[in-house]
Amino acid sequence: MPVHVVGVPWDQSSLGRRGSRFAPEAIRREMLSLSPYDLARGAPLEWVQARELSLGEDRSDLRRTLGRTLDSLRTKEPQWPVFLVGGDQGVTHEAVRHLGKELDLGLVVLDGRLDMAAEGGEPNHGNWLRLLLEERFLPTEVLGIGRFATSPTAVAAAHRLDVDWVPAESIHREGKGSPRRRSGRLRDRPLYVSVDMSVFANPWVPGIPIAEPGGLSFPEVIALLTGWLRTGRVVALDVTEVNPTLDPTGTSVRTATHTLLSALAALPGPPVGPSRLKYPSPGTDRG
Repeated sequence: MPVHVVGVPWDQSSLGRRGSRFAPEAIRREMLSLSPYDLARGAPLEWVQARELSLGEDRSDLRRTLGRTLDSLRTKEPQWPVFLVGGDQGVTHEAVRHLGKELDLGLVVLDGRLDMAAEGGEPNHGNWLRLLLEERFLPTEVLGIGRFATSPTAVAAAHRLDVDWVPAESIHREGKGSPRRRSGRLRDRPLYVSVDMSVFANPWVPGIPIAEPGGLSFPEVIALLTGWLRTGRVVALDVTEVNPTLDPTGTSVRTATHTLLSALAALPGPPVGPSRLKYPSPGTDRG
């Protein structure tokens, strides 16, 4: 199944060191440098590379431009998912907010933190989920968060807004199936899946603004994504919070790129045969 891939260079919602606006171009270069032949499926992956959005620093520009782009792509090929490459999670906030006007969405978030902070009236990378759910209720599951929340008020907001969350420790201990068994309220809904790269363990993503100890491995993240994507109900997916300026090795960009390619490979299509490939651990010899 082909998808649209759209770069959204926005990082005005970041409270810390900015630079995630450079990620879409870096990830696009990485994607173009690869030959995306999926050995498990025995077929090349397909996508349509939409233009990278041109954005100013005003949130109204992000809202207007991203909304217009989503409407255009979904009008032309409504059966194709849209993959958004951020940018920070201001991209997620505006994309879900826009699509939720049309669709009865369910929201799946892979994130190292529970972004339900009470502080701030404007969306930022610590409060965007709370603000989104206060404006428009969506059944939401957050997978892979770290052991400690930002504050007791964030946990209280999550309870109040009926957010189901699964700590990374539970996924390490119980495996990929446990979160999805709890997600009956997302059944039959079109899904938006968001991947904040802080969900990964540090060796996979040294270039993220806020890292949480004890994050998920690449195989764990891909197993979770695969479970959702193979339902055929994902209308949009984003990958956010990579700051290339913090990672001269390029590891974070490469991990984000392979996350996108693995998500493409997980979409419904021909049966996947057994593969002998294994993902190496960071720092091991790939030869």
